[in-house]
Amino acid sequence: MNTDASIRNEIGLVCLGAVFRDCKRIVVACLSKQVPGIFSSKTVELLSMRDGLRFGTWLGFQITHVESYALWVINSLKRSIAFANNALLYADI
Repeated sequence: MNTDASIRNEIGLVCLGAVFRDCKRIVVACLSKQVPGIFSSKTVELLSMRDGLRFGTWLGFQITHVESYALWVINSLKRSIAFANNALLYADI
């Protein structure tokens, strides 16, 4: 699964996306979602990862790899961040 997100503060909207590929790197499913609100870039990247994982699980996929250009998200998930601002999103992931 590869996730990404974008922020459109001027219209109060964030866009979340995820792409799922099989072992041959062929796209088998995609998620694109708009969420109203103004969020930080960290929150938006976490939302994208969470929603992508939920979608993939709903489809019955066995997700073995997660890719994100937001390296801090990946590194943060490796540590316990129980009292972080986005602690509930970390817990969901």
